[in-house]
Parts: sequence; C-alpha cells; structure tokens
Amino acid sequence: MPAADRSLNRLKTRGGKIPFGVKLKAWWEGYELKVRYKDQEAEDDKAGGARQGRLSDLPWDEARIALVQDVWGAGCCTPGDEDYLCELVKPFALTEHMSVVDIGAGLGEAVRTIAKTFHCRSKGFEPDSKLAAAAAGLSQGAHMTGRAKVLSLDDPEFPPAPNSLDCVLSKEFLYLVADKRSLLASLVAALKRPGQLLFTDYVLASEGGPRNEVEAWAKVDPEPIHLWTVAQYEALFAELGLEHRISEDISDSIKARAVKGWERFISAQKRRGAGDHLAPLMVREIEIWTRRASALQSGQLRAYRFFALKRNQGQKLSVA
Repeated sequence: MPAADRSLNRLKTRGGKIPFGVKLKAWWEGYELKVRYKDQEAEDDKAGGARQGRLSDLPWDEARIALVQDVWGAGCCTPGDEDYLCELVKPFALTEHMSVVDIGAGLGEAVRTIAKTFHCRSKGFEPDSKLAAAAAGLSQGAHMTGRAKVLSLDDPEFPPAPNSLDCVLSKEFLYLVADKRSLLASLVAALKRPGQLLFTDYVLASEGGPRNEVEAWAKVDPEPIHLWTVAQYEALFAELGLEHRISEDISDSIKARAVKGWERFISAQKRRGAGDHLAPLMVREIEIWTRRASALQSGQLRAYRFFALKRNQGQKLSVA
C-alpha cells in the first residue's frame, strides 16, 4: 500500500470515516478514496446498487441551497464573489441605461450584483424552478425584486424579445445545455445592435483526446453534461455573425476559487461542527467539485471565458 494511502487510513475516525478536510485535500491531490457513509451504503443496498455513483438524487432542495451558500457565500451557488463578478463584466462597460440578462442565473448573485453596482436593468433566467424561486426570494429579501428579477426559463418572458437587450451574460451554464445553437441563436437575436455576449463555460480540451477524467466527473454530476470545444464555440460565433473578441483559459482561476471556498467552509465546520444528517450531502457536493477539479488538472477539461459583439449591420468587423 502506498505511503499516502497508509497515512489516510490512519486518519480514519470511528465508523470508517475520513475527516472531511483530509478527504478534500486527498481528492484534490489525485487520490481515490472509497469511503462511504453507512446511511449512504444502506440507501444504495436498498436501491440494489442502481445509482452506480450517479447523483441524480441530488435536487436543489432547501438543504442543498443552504449548503452551497455556506460554501460560496450568501446568495451564491457557484464560486465568485461581488469583486469577481464586477471584474467579469468589465468588458460590458455598463451604465444605468443598459440592460443585462443572465442565463443560468442560479441564486441570482450576478443579477443582484450588476443591478446594485451599475444601477442598470438586470434580469436572470434559471432552468431549475426551485433555484429560480429561491433566487426570487433572495432578491425580494434584498428589496431588489423590481431591478434584479430572476425567472424560470419556462416563464413567458423567455426568450427575451428581439433587439431588446444590450448584454447577455452566462456563468458556467452552457455545458449543461444540449442544444446550444438554438439557445445562443435566440439570445443573439435578443441583442440590440451593437450588443455584447459574454459567458464562461467548461469545454473539452480537444475533440478526440482522452476523456477518462471528464467521464469520471460526468458520472457523479447530478445533471447531464454536454461539452463543446473552444473551436465549436468560435465556429458558432462566426455562423451567428458575431465579432469574436476573447477566448481566454480561466481554468486556474476557477480551481483556485473553488479550493478557497471549500477550505473556508471546512474551517468553519471544524469550529462549529456539522450535524451527521448533513454529512452525506456535503460529501456528495464536494465529490462533484473534486472530480471536476481532477478533470481540469488533467488538462482534459478546461474553463474558458468568451466575449463576442453583435455589430451594427454593415459595420466592418475588426481582425483580432
């Protein structure tokens, strides 16, 4: 047995559990830990092993929504505080006269930040109805319902009317969308001329390269994953008549913010103690991120920031 595995075994607590912080560190450094909670084992046995590791039973209920906010911050379900979000949308050069729509808005953190910081019209659309309802509640609690509205993608207001928006934003969401062409075409149609499209997303490093680490992540993510390459996105920009400005690899930044969030959360749990009833949920949530980080670390998965412009008709596109 490798020395690292022996060390981890010595750190197991009663019941065969490994301390949460050690499990995070070990997973992040590439170790494969096969430690399961007794109640999780009982559930799997009862289900006849049908899950096989997939977390399709991980809905956005109140417990999970509360957990992700403990990890990433109040009103957030992914890494990225207000400073990061303001830096992310800097290319928009937002003013109070502009309108922004966030697609895959989660708990509405970007929608509220944009409305509060830039005093512009900001709206979000979220496909999960429970997340959308929670986001709407957070905007209401912040007295921002009128200027930071978050709606379900099933709402009649989606897709936005043609030529009605100045900016479209999306943050690590499109990898969950099967028909990216239709969605992006409808969003580009909703942009005025000139208009701006900015999004971050997970992408495959190459079309034909190895994918074992990506597949390991896909097995534990609660949502089906539909990854494109950078080249596929750039080809679609050209197809939609957009002026492509930025394709930037932000993988290291994504991973660093994820590590920081989990380390802060783990330190807080050590101080106050976490209830045993939350342990399986925490392990499942962290497994999603550690598998994703493993795929990023391997180079098979990358995270990118894209920025493109919808120019005025007849305006010559720059060569860049």
